[in-house]
Amino acid sequence: MKTGVLIATFLIVWSTLGLPLSAAQAAPATVLEQVRLLENDFDAEKAHIEMIDRAGTTPGLPGKIRAGYFIFESDIIGGQRLAAYIRAARRGVNVQLILDDYMYHLSEALVNYLETQGVHVVVYNQFDAFRPIESKTQRFHLKYENIDGVEMITEGRNVSANYYAPRHGDPKYDFTDRSVWIKGHVAWENAQFHDELWASEYVAKKDYGNKLPVLIERGKRLMDQYEDILKGTREHLSHVQYEYPIMEIEASKIQLMTDNFHDKSSFGVYDQILRGIETAQTRITGETPYLLAPDKMDKAFSDAVKRNVPVKLTTNSRDAMDEEYVAIAYNDQMNHLLEGKVGIEVFMEKGTLHAKAMVFDGHVTYLMTANLNGRSAHTDLEMGVIIDHRELADIVEANIRKRDTAKLTTELLHTSREYALRVKGFWNKCEALLKVQAAKLLEDQL
Repeated sequence: MKTGVLIATFLIVWSTLGLPLSAAQAAPATVLEQVRLLENDFDAEKAHIEMIDRAGTTPGLPGKIRAGYFIFESDIIGGQRLAAYIRAARRGVNVQLILDDYMYHLSEALVNYLETQGVHVVVYNQFDAFRPIESKTQRFHLKYENIDGVEMITEGRNVSANYYAPRHGDPKYDFTDRSVWIKGHVAWENAQFHDELWASEYVAKKDYGNKLPVLIERGKRLMDQYEDILKGTREHLSHVQYEYPIMEIEASKIQLMTDNFHDKSSFGVYDQILRGIETAQTRITGETPYLLAPDKMDKAFSDAVKRNVPVKLTTNSRDAMDEEYVAIAYNDQMNHLLEGKVGIEVFMEKGTLHAKAMVFDGHVTYLMTANLNGRSAHTDLEMGVIIDHRELADIVEANIRKRDTAKLTTELLHTSREYALRVKGFWNKCEALLKVQAAKLLEDQL
């Protein structure tokens, strides 16, 4: 029986009972999940738009788009995505968007207009003057788009032109990234998570006061432009052929991992990654933009090497880091990993590596939003999928290995303090040394 039929049957039963999707206690008993890797930006953009167009077409289930993103820009990519959401809302689809309070960039006019069109926007962990540090540091780092609880995309890509470069973004921030489309029980579980978070006290609507007609009209003019652009994009993407075919994988071989928004310290994505490192038997291959492994992960990598499991990690060079304090702490971390005989390759291609993946023993793949750093381990909400499938692992591992990289050695590194002392000018040197100390104090936040 086809996956879609099984899912539809399950959802019809629950719809007949009048229960929301989040009220169900067990995932649909699908035999096979459908999975497609989206390694290039054309494929990712095409998959998102096609998936949004399918919202509301699942038999017996009211249409619902559930999406959550860390960064959401109102540029050409974000504008087109919002235009597609509005089109869906106009045909009766319920559209819910959870965004990080600090990292989304939608204007007051735009958010007000979206609300009038049936696209509902809330923010996670809104700034609170009574707990400024907690509300500042605990971020919503998830990236997902879920259609009807049936299919979804999770990814490293944010909704910004910089993640679909070089066609739209700033070449300085031309991010190399990865997305994955999944149809099956994983999407159902992600929908449950979204519904629970949406109904919780951790999200809130931004208070913009009165919805002044002038604001709504300004938002409408902006979205009219993006709707026109979306038409041209649809025509262009209609000629795009996906690089990778859909794979059918046993449902038991795919697992969704999502941090508990009630308690980040409970067993979550970081712990899942740690367990993968600790149980690997033959080899570990991975890539991450920010390699500042916490002590437990650092030790796990070194222990893997000691038990004759080679570790090869690809990350950005220090100069390619788009986060200053991460760059400051970079060399100390790299020296420590190299001392543990961990193989590190530096990304040498144009732009910046932003993809996050781990492949264990040539068949278990972790595709995730989490970086290998303290923020992902201790403060930010993260998610991902674990897929036990050799063909998919072969593709991801091959793509990691074929990137243009250079082997990192201790001779190419110096400590963060040495770097600061090389800065010219007394006051510049003082500032650099203060930043080094701040980076050490904020180690778990980097």
